[in-house]
Formats: sequence, C-alpha cells, structure tokens
Amino acid sequence: MAAQLQRPLEELTAENAYLAAANAQLRTSLERFRAYLFSSQGRKLLFEKKGEKEEILIFSQKIQAITKFNDELRERTFLFLRKISKQNTFSQPRHHHQALAYLQAARHQQRKCKSIFQDVAQCLVQIREQPSPARRSALARQLRRLLGNALHLLEENQLYLGDFQGRSRIEHYINQDYESLLQQNIIRHPGGWRRLQSGDIWLSFKTLSFLKRETISHWISRFTGSQVTHAALFIYDSAMNPVLIHSAQDVVAGFYRIKGTIEGEVFIVLRPRLNAEQRVALWRVVREMIKKKIGFSKLKLVGVLPSLALSRIVSLFSGRAVTLGNIAGSSRAAMFCSEFINEAFRNCGFYLTPKSRHSSMVFPSDIIASPAVDYVGLIFDDDKFTQDRIMKELVKGVKI
Repeated sequence: MAAQLQRPLEELTAENAYLAAANAQLRTSLERFRAYLFSSQGRKLLFEKKGEKEEILIFSQKIQAITKFNDELRERTFLFLRKISKQNTFSQPRHHHQALAYLQAARHQQRKCKSIFQDVAQCLVQIREQPSPARRSALARQLRRLLGNALHLLEENQLYLGDFQGRSRIEHYINQDYESLLQQNIIRHPGGWRRLQSGDIWLSFKTLSFLKRETISHWISRFTGSQVTHAALFIYDSAMNPVLIHSAQDVVAGFYRIKGTIEGEVFIVLRPRLNAEQRVALWRVVREMIKKKIGFSKLKLVGVLPSLALSRIVSLFSGRAVTLGNIAGSSRAAMFCSEFINEAFRNCGFYLTPKSRHSSMVFPSDIIASPAVDYVGLIFDDDKFTQDRIMKELVKGVKI
C-alpha cells in the first residue's frame, strides 16, 4: 500500500507546490500593481485630467493580466481537486477529506478574487471619467479597499493551497522504515540539541498504550482522530537551558525545564517559517501572555466535540472548510495547549494553519499538518523501544 501511494503522492505534491507558488506570484503581482497605482507616477496618470489615454490603458492591461492569471490558477486548482478526489491520496481518510475541503475553500476564494478584479477594472474607468475631485477621491479609497481585500484573500489561499504539502509530509513519515526513523531522532546524534532553535514547536505524539492510561490525551485523540495530543513552544532561556512554554493541565502557562521524554511519548519538532520581524514580535507576545498567568481550560476541551460537529455540518452544506468558534467560550484567561501556541503566533502576524486567522479551535493535529512549518526531527528515548515495537507503535497504523 505504501509503495502504491508514494510515487503518485510525490507527483501530486509537486503539482500542488506549483499551485502554491503560482498563488504567491499572483499576490506579488497584485502588490506591485497596487504600489505602482498609488505611487506618484501612477497617481499622476490616473488622476490628472491631462493624462494621455494610451497611458491610462496601462492600468487596465495590468488588471486584465492579473485577472487572466487568477482564472488560469483557478482552473488548475479545479483540475488538481478533481484528480485527488478520484483516488485515495492519503492512507488516513481524515487527511484526504481535509485536503479536499481546503482546496474547495481555495476555489471559493479565487472566485471572490475574480469578482474583486472586475470591480477594480470598473473603478479605474470611473475614476478617469469622473470630473468631481471629491467623487474621484472616494473612488480611490474604494479602489485601495478592493485591492486590500484581494490581497487578504490571496494570503489566506497560500495556506489553503499549501495545506496539501503538510499532509503529504505526514504520509512520508508513515511510510518510513526503522533506520530512517532512528536517524531522525535528534538526541541520538552528538550535539543534536544544537539543531534546535528558539521558536520551534514541539508536538507530543502518544503511543496507543500511553493513551490508554492518560485520560485527557485519550479524549483529545478521540476528538481529533490523531495521536498527536499536545503542543509546546521551545526556547533557550538566558542561561541557554532548553525550556518549553506551554499551557497544560494543572499548570499556568510559563517556562518549564525539559526533564526528558516519557515512555510512550515522541516529540515531533517543527520550525515555523518566521521572518525576523515576526520572530522578535513572538517573544514580546509570549512574555505578555505569560504575565497574564493564562491557565489550562478544561471547559474549552469539553466544548470541542459539539463545536467540531457543528463545523462539519456547516462545511458539508457549504462545500468548503468552515471552522466555528468554541461554543464553550472565547475567554483568553484560560486556553488549551495548541490554542495558546496558535494565539501567540497569530498575535505576531503569523498564521500556523488555514484555521488560524478565523478560529481559536486549532489542535495539535492541525499544527502537524501546517504548510507554514518545516520538519526538524524527532525526540524520543529509543533505548526503551525494540525494533518491532518502534515499527508497531510509532509507524505502522499510527494516526497523525
């Protein structure tokens, strides 16, 4: 089964990477168009009545080219969506359904972008033909708002289209062998800890035997369909000691020394693709959140199941991925683990998952499929595992 999946998945992953790259290119083109439009030269051509008609055509031609590019991308997204809907792309049905839902969401956004681009083209004509300065200024504000809305949609689509990349990364993990798994264990290698960076996300994968004896992790796994049940943020403190920041049962969110791994637990280390500005902002945000002594919310965990059920019903009828808020409340005084991590990154302008912008109901199982992170490695005490046990409990039949 793994061999049957691997080659088609590699081809699909490459095709999906093209879609994500094309969306990024479209967004860059639109940003440049907006910058030129509202530059001194652009404003002169657009708003001065004496501007040559041929020069005004520059704007119409540019927005027409952007619209055409969006149409081509939408068609390729449709073909890709149809292709993966006809085959069992992933060994875990949950990832197959989620990939389809986010691609549907991307198509919906692309359709909205086309409508906006048509409004932009019409707005450009009205500005040029409008004699009233006050009316032209109002149209210019409308134009700026339209372009901002389109850029916002394209930014979201980067995550929607890239979602497939994160899920294919999970499939590659499931298809690996014993030796490659050991090679990825960071603590097996001399100086392995130096591979870690402040800002890395640690996700806790629990074996089935572990889940049987740990109630909260067991129920999180039942709710999400994944054995990844906890999330934490890794940093080096001022003394260069490795510590984790997380919100967990019976503790207030804060800095906690790493005491080692528990038998039956594997940490999956991911690295968000933060820019320098976001990295600086992250530490400011985290310090502010810790000062608030944010606790762990059992109530929100209780609200997860009905909230997920409602989200799935709405998604079913809308034909695209929809994530509603937690019906148990939106208090920021208490959060569960991945909600805390998601909130920290969101407040520094970085969206970990396609859900992150609109919902606090982000789970560890969502973060592990994030298209906005890179895989670093694993951390687990492999001395406590035989080869057969590693393959049985950490690879074959696992739910991630």
